[in-house]
Amino acid sequence: MVLYLIFCIGIISWLVSIDVQNVSQGEWNVTEADFNPEKSYPLTGEWEFYWDKLLEPQDLSEDTLLTMDGYSKVPGSWSDKQAGIKPFPTHGVATYKMHIKIPPEIEDPAIKIKRVSRSVSVYANDEFIAEVGKVSTDMQVYQAGYAILIKDLPKETGEIDLVVQIADFDYPRGGIRESFLFGSKSVLEREEMTLLFIQLIFIGSVLIFAIYYLILFFLNSKNLTALFFSILCLNSVTRALIWGEAPIRFVLPNASVDLGILINYLTGYLLIPSIIIFAASIYPNLFTKKRIAIILAPNIFFLVLLFSPIETMASFSDLFYVVVVAQMIYLMTGLFKAMVIRLDHSAVLFFSIGLMLLGIFVDIINYKSFINSYITYATPISNLAIIIAMSFIQSKQQADEHMKLVVYNEQLI
Repeated sequence: MVLYLIFCIGIISWLVSIDVQNVSQGEWNVTEADFNPEKSYPLTGEWEFYWDKLLEPQDLSEDTLLTMDGYSKVPGSWSDKQAGIKPFPTHGVATYKMHIKIPPEIEDPAIKIKRVSRSVSVYANDEFIAEVGKVSTDMQVYQAGYAILIKDLPKETGEIDLVVQIADFDYPRGGIRESFLFGSKSVLEREEMTLLFIQLIFIGSVLIFAIYYLILFFLNSKNLTALFFSILCLNSVTRALIWGEAPIRFVLPNASVDLGILINYLTGYLLIPSIIIFAASIYPNLFTKKRIAIILAPNIFFLVLLFSPIETMASFSDLFYVVVVAQMIYLMTGLFKAMVIRLDHSAVLFFSIGLMLLGIFVDIINYKSFINSYITYATPISNLAIIIAMSFIQSKQQADEHMKLVVYNEQLI
C-alpha cells in the first residue's frame, strides 16, 4: 500500500513537472529552434484578459488605451482562485488575447478550437474565423454551444493576434476550459483522425466486452459478477462518446450541448459505485452490504441532481469530488486487505483498479486547473486497463470452473 501511494505521488509530481506553458504574458514563447512542424502545440499559459468586455481586434490595437485586468491562466476558468488573476464572478463575458509569430516552417497555419464554456467567437488579426454558440451580453441572443473545429489562420503577415470572446451565463466555470491547439492544418487533421480512430477502437472493444458478459449473465443469472462487469463496460462506453474527440458529434450531430454535459455527470456519478459493486461481487466478505450502502448513499443525492438545471449540478462538483476520493480510499483499503490475505486475483485487481482510480484523480486535478497537463485521456486509458484485467479474472474463473467440471466427469468415468 505504501509503495502504491509513493507511485501515485510520483505520477502526480511528474504531471506537474510537464506542465506545458507555450504562452508567456500573452506571447507565443516556443523558439524556432524548439519548434517541430510535425507536432501541434497547446496554447497554454498566460493570456491577456479583459473582464466584462467583448472586444474585437480593432478595439485592442496599439492606439487604444484599454487596460487589461491581468494575465489569465489557460486552460482554466476566470472564477478559479489559481487563474493567475483575482477570481471573477461565475457568470459574465470576457475577452482573451495572445500573439503568435508563425514559424516559417508552417505553410498552412491553423488552430483547433476545443472545449470553451459556454460560447465563443474567435478572431485572427482582423478576420473573424469561428463562432460556437452565440456570444452576447443580451440574454435573448446568448446561446451556449459546443464544437471541435479546425480553422485556417491568415499567414500573409507572419504574425497573428488571436482574440477570443467568451460569454457564459448558465455554467459556474466560464473560460477557455481546454487549450486551443496551434500547428499545421494537415498535422492537426492527422492527429484528430488518429485520436478518433483510437477512441472508436476503444469504444468498439469495450462494447464487445459489455455484450459478451451480459449474455453470460443471461445464461447464468447467478453470475452477478458478469452483470456488474457488463454495467461497468457500458458506463465506460457511454462516457467515451463525449471525451477526447467527442464521437457523439458524429452519431448525433444535432444533439444539444446539454446532452453531453448530462452524459458526463451521469456516467461520472455511476463510475465509482459500479467498480465498488463489482469488487464486492468477487470479495463479498470484505465489502459488506451494510458498508456499501453507507459509502454509496451520497450518490443517490447526486443522481437526483440529474433532474435539476445544469448549473445546479455543476455547483455540487467539489462535494462530489470529496465523495469520490472517500470512495476511492474505501475501495483501495478493501482490495489491499484482499491482497494481504492473498485472495484469488487480489493483486491484479488492486493494481488495475488502482491505476484506474489514479487516472480519475489526475482528471479531477486537471479539471480543477491545478495542472495544465496535456494527458487528457488518463481516465479512458486506465478504464481500458481495468477492463482487460477484469476480463482476465472472469476468464480465469470460468476456466477454473470448467476444469472442476472436467475433473468431476473423469472421476465419474
